[in-house]
Amino acid sequence: MALFEWKAEYNLGIASIDRQHRRLVAMINALDDGLNTQGRYSEPVLKSIFVELGDYTASHFSYEENLFEIHGYADTEAHKQEHLALLDQVVDLQIRVQSGETEIGPELLAFLKRWLTSHILGSDRQYAGFLIDKGVE
Repeated sequence: MALFEWKAEYNLGIASIDRQHRRLVAMINALDDGLNTQGRYSEPVLKSIFVELGDYTASHFSYEENLFEIHGYADTEAHKQEHLALLDQVVDLQIRVQSGETEIGPELLAFLKRWLTSHILGSDRQYAGFLIDKGVE
């Protein structure tokens, strides 16, 4: 069973963003699969995971923020601050890995699952209706 099961309540009704969120969930589940298979991650594997996660997350955040700018979403700055806070936390975890702390797999998984769930159901849900009304699919 996957660590993070996609639920219908996570769908925002914007297909492009829902696909991206599903990809992030799949990445979390792949991370969990690797941890369960190996019992721990090697430093190179953790570094690789951070690169992939960082790249994809930055791309997703940029996509959302671009939509906000195009359509004049009033809470753009607050949402950007949430994105920056997540990236700061990921950088902190990445620094720990680079300093040799490779036992953070379970902590990383719990953090990512908790953050993504609360972000989708919280602030992402707040903008969904606005973007849908603007015709974003």
